[in-house]
Amino acid sequence: MQQNIKERLQGVEQRYAVRIIYACESGSRAWGFPSPDSDYDVRFIYAHPAHHYLSVFTGSDVIEAKLDAVYDIAGWDIIKACDLMRKSNCALLEWLSSPMVYQTHDAIVPLQELAHQSFRPHSACHHYAALARGKWLDIKATATPHVKAYLYALRASLCCLSIIKHRTAPPMIMQDMIPGHIPGDLRKTVDAILRQKKTALESATTDRRPDLDAFIQQAITDAANAPPNAADQPVAFYNQAFRDCLAALWGNTVTLR
Repeated sequence: MQQNIKERLQGVEQRYAVRIIYACESGSRAWGFPSPDSDYDVRFIYAHPAHHYLSVFTGSDVIEAKLDAVYDIAGWDIIKACDLMRKSNCALLEWLSSPMVYQTHDAIVPLQELAHQSFRPHSACHHYAALARGKWLDIKATATPHVKAYLYALRASLCCLSIIKHRTAPPMIMQDMIPGHIPGDLRKTVDAILRQKKTALESATTDRRPDLDAFIQQAITDAANAPPNAADQPVAFYNQAFRDCLAALWGNTVTLR
């Protein structure tokens, strides 16, 4: 499967005349709870040749190459990635910590180094609380919610609790957060949901779990205690990261001042 994904990424590079400097798995496969019929959510960061960024009209900063029901492939231009890093975009931070990396290049290092410095705990905590709240509304609307909805709400809840405790970006894999945040009496419920997700289709449903409901609701409430954001890094940091990325890819063929 990895070889198939790498070949598709090469096809993206050839079609759009770009270099992919980082590609990873996102979504349930990277979070640790795929279903047998889960698709592959491949996400990447790419760069054009240096002269592209000296154009008046640079075009789209997103590439979407969803090929079929199995492969969902999409990526962001390096400038977009730097701008989103400045805003502590949680999706981008998750990509950079994915346990499933398909392709990487030294040009991604400047952005990875900024990830920790740019993290905004208050903003991130409220991002995950909003995700948990949205899935919680879906759950409480029915007596037989989707297993997927429960796990999405649970992971987002755990991300909130991890941020509050550690003030850093939460782990990508949900199971890494369970020991420090799920009480012993809830572990059986969580383990049962995870086992069901591993063997059931994406559309599978389950009975309501009152103990898990209460945990999710409390985590959403606790998100109000998110630690404050630190002062933003100067824009110059991100400009330099962008330039360092281009230099790592193409050499010092252009000077951007």
